[in-house]
Amino acid sequence: MNNTRYPLSAVLNGEADCFCCIYVLYAGDTPLYVGKTALSAGVRLLDHVRSSDLVGQYYDANRPDSDNWQVAFVPMEERALLTVEKRMIGELRPCFNSAHNPNPRPLPAGVREFVSFAERCPPAILNFGSLT
Repeated sequence: MNNTRYPLSAVLNGEADCFCCIYVLYAGDTPLYVGKTALSAGVRLLDHVRSSDLVGQYYDANRPDSDNWQVAFVPMEERALLTVEKRMIGELRPCFNSAHNPNPRPLPAGVREFVSFAERCPPAILNFGSLT
């Protein structure tokens, strides 16, 4: 694997990108997430950080530090993406991947846990639909 890493902020703003690749998101030396795309890794990571998936939730909970997380790209032919992604998840054991990852790494020091909406809200707000 190419050891070149780019700041996540540079990938999100289009200064670094890769098409048809596996991408690995790191906090320091700890792999947080392994993903694949046949298109733009920058666009795919932007989708993640704007979403409510684990990448997006941890990205938000760790701003502005998460802008300094690093991304490595592994370009390859599209037909190899799924096989290589599964293998890399198994080898790297990233924190946020659940599929093909029976033993994810613990979060590294310095990465804050996110607090879910359910944990932030009092029970009365969560049960609003059941109030009469």
